[in-house]
Formats: sequence, C-alpha cells, structure tokens
Amino acid sequence: MKQRDILLIVVPTFIMVVLWVAFSVYHNHISSTISEPLSLQIEPIGESFDLNTLDNLKKRERLSPVYERVGGQNPEETLLEEEVATPSSEASESAEEQIENLE
Repeated sequence: MKQRDILLIVVPTFIMVVLWVAFSVYHNHISSTISEPLSLQIEPIGESFDLNTLDNLKKRERLSPVYERVGGQNPEETLLEEEVATPSSEASESAEEQIENLE
C-alpha cells in the first residue's frame, strides 16, 4: 500500500471516531436521568466524611452463612424436589377426607 492509500483510510476513520465521541458526550449531557428538583436536593460530600469507617468496613471479616440451601445448585432441581408428594401429605389429605365424611 502506498502512503496515500493509508491516509485515505486513517483520516476518515479518525474523523469518524472524534465525531462519535463528541455526539456521545452531547447525548449523555442532554439526556440526563436526574430530574431538576432531585439535582437541587443532592448535596456534595463534605470534607468531614469519615474515611476510616469505610476502611474498617472493607477490612471486616466476611462470614459464611450457617444455613445452606438443600438440593443442587440449579433452582429448577430444587423446585422439582419440592413438587414431589410425600407420604405425610397423602396422610393429611386422607385425614381431611375422613373429617369431611364424619360431618
């Protein structure tokens, strides 16, 4: 390739990238998601912000949960296990039928 051919590719690409960035910045500036009344209520963080507390929270030991979910990692497997009828549920249904028959 000649130098002129490379310039014909690089220069329009550079112009397109600069325009793309400029229009993206303009679009984000125009389409703000914060309403005007809310932006008036937002206050900047003061100088007396406690950074030591944040550092202590980051250093805090993470605890693992005591109770773990029974079943596989897939939620669908757990649902399938819960849908299966157990003998105790069949017994309670028959007890309800017996009570209805007595009435």
